[in-house]
Amino acid sequence: MNSRKYTPVKGSILSEEEAHIYGTRLSEIEEENNGVLTPDLVLQDAANEASPLHEYFEWDDEQAAHRYRKSQAGYLLRSINVVLERGDQPEEVRAFVNLQYGKDENTQRGYISTEYVLSDVELRKQMVEIALKDLEAWRRKYAQYSELAEYFAIIDRRIAA
Repeated sequence: MNSRKYTPVKGSILSEEEAHIYGTRLSEIEEENNGVLTPDLVLQDAANEASPLHEYFEWDDEQAAHRYRKSQAGYLLRSINVVLERGDQPEEVRAFVNLQYGKDENTQRGYISTEYVLSDVELRKQMVEIALKDLEAWRRKYAQYSELAEYFAIIDRRIAA
C-alpha cells in the first residue's frame, strides 16, 4: 500500500481530502495494471459503488449525456483557429477565448472572438493575465526537469522586467 500524500492541482474543484482519496485509489489501480492507468480502467473501477471513485462520476445517463455535449461544445470552441491580417503577415490564432464578461453581479464566463478581445482594452488585459498564469503553471508543471532550467530563467527574467 502506498503512503504518498495526494493534493489537488491549483484551481481544481477537488478538496484536499478528495484528492488524497482519489489519488490513492488511482495509484492502486495503476499498480494492479503494471504501472498503467487509462480512462477505461478508471471508469471500470468507478462503476463499482464500493469504489471511492464512484461518487466522482455522474451516473444518471441523461445528465451525463448533457454534460458530455457541453464538453464537446467547449472542445469545438477551443478547436478552431482564425487567420488574422496583422501587419504584413497573416497570423493564425485561436478564434475564440474563454473570458469573464459583464460587470459586477452580471459577470459571467463565455467564449469571445480573439479579434474582439484584441480590440478591447479590458478583455485584452484579462487575456494577458491569464497567459502569465498559464506560463507560471507550465513552469510549475515541469519544474522537476533540469533540462528546462534555461527556459525557466528566461521566464523569470521576463516576468520580473
